[in-house]
Amino acid sequence: MSFWGSLATEICGGIATAIVLGVVAAYVAASQSIMRHDEQLGELLEDNRRWFRDRSRQLAVADQSATTELSARGLAHSGAWVQGMAKRRHHALHDYRDEISAKLRRCSAIRASEGWTHARVRQLKRRPWPAFVLTDAERETLDGWRADQSASHTADIALAVEDPTAEALEPEIRQFERNNYGFA
Repeated sequence: MSFWGSLATEICGGIATAIVLGVVAAYVAASQSIMRHDEQLGELLEDNRRWFRDRSRQLAVADQSATTELSARGLAHSGAWVQGMAKRRHHALHDYRDEISAKLRRCSAIRASEGWTHARVRQLKRRPWPAFVLTDAERETLDGWRADQSASHTADIALAVEDPTAEALEPEIRQFERNNYGFA
């Protein structure tokens, strides 16, 4: 083999080796990113479950405290009681709106950080994007917070909860609740 032929073979071999090493390095880097992203989304889901549990507990304690206070004044099943229930649920929904908005922004940022290499690696590994969804229990909690509030002893006193997550105000949140906002 001539000098030039040998040189061309060495150059081609070096280029091929560099390409293979580059592809392997990109695959490994994307795999590690995917693992981190999946863990971050798992943490978001865990945080969401904890937030709902803790906020529901706070609401129950506030309801009990208000009931005790109003009972002492003879107003336990009055309009004041119903109004307080509706107001506390409005605040819980307001907190939910802020909490879920922050989590959806975080989820979007994580997803946006993945490029076509990540998509290909997810496809090759059969590791789809993890779902960021509300559980059935969380949806039931929200339904309870949004429900009209009334006194148990009379149907005459009922009050609608002012919902800061209503479709007209927060269509993206309601879309997420219906179909996971594309994060499934």
